[in-house]
Order: sequence, then C-alpha cells, then structure tokens
Amino acid sequence: MKHLVLVGILSASLAGIGFAQGTEQQSPSTNGEKPAATTGRTANRAQAGSSEVLGTITLPANVTADGQILAKGTYQVRLSNDQVKPAPGATPSSERWVEFVQRGQVKGREVASVFANSDAPKITEDRQAPPPAGRAKVQLLKEKQYYRVWISKGGNSYLIHLPPQ
Repeated sequence: MKHLVLVGILSASLAGIGFAQGTEQQSPSTNGEKPAATTGRTANRAQAGSSEVLGTITLPANVTADGQILAKGTYQVRLSNDQVKPAPGATPSSERWVEFVQRGQVKGREVASVFANSDAPKITEDRQAPPPAGRAKVQLLKEKQYYRVWISKGGNSYLIHLPPQ
C-alpha cells in the first residue's frame, strides 16, 4: 500500500513539472527572428535589473567597490533594485545599492547612503552643501583614505564611499 501511495505522489509531481514546462509563453517576432521563450521568472529578473540612472562620474584612481577593484575612468551610476538590509534603527530607504556601469556593463556596485539634500549640512562631517541638482562630485577625503562620490538627484543626496586601491 505504501508503495502505491509513493508511486502516486511521484507521478503527480512529474506530471506537474511537465505541465509547468509546457506553459511557457512565446513572444511574437516582428523582424523575422525566431521568437524567444520566456517565463514569469525570466520577466521578473529582467524587471529587477532595470534601474534609474543617477548620473555620470569620473574616478581619478582605482578604488574598491563591494570588495572588487573598480578601475579609474568614467562610469554611469545607477540605482539597483537589489535590497539592502537596513542597519538597526535605520529606515529601509536610507541605503541603496548602486551600480557602476561602463560601456553597458556593470563593472561594480556599492551601497549608497540616501538622505534629503536639505539634511546634507547636518549629516556630512565637512558640512558641505550637496552638488547642484542632477550633478555629482568625487572627492578624496580623510587624509586620502577614501573617495566620496556625492550625487544629487530628485531632492536627495547619494553618498558612496570607496577606498582607493
């Protein structure tokens, strides 16, 4: 009797897998190319990769971003949809992952602190005002211990700290 129950469960599971694989949707092709099969998971992954561009920066030296070397050069900085686990007592929106994109490829990422531009003099040690809206500045601070990338967009400041290599 136990064998029949196990066989029934196994065959039902296999039938479910076959059904799930058979329900892929195909997107119509408008340019003669073969349609690509997509699933809900693939579509969700594509949406998760989409993000808002914060600005363009130029790093004057190699730095470390999330444990990886980021070579000097010009990068587009964009928000990632990856979630940052907030520090105890912090709000979930106070930190965001940002990506450094060069020639369409993500070369690195790091966590940015996010706060209102009006709070900048209270938050930054040097009490500087944020860069003009839609602009960025890269500064070598703390006796050359790290670069601060400061981007102002949409009334918010994004601070990214990157140690030099």
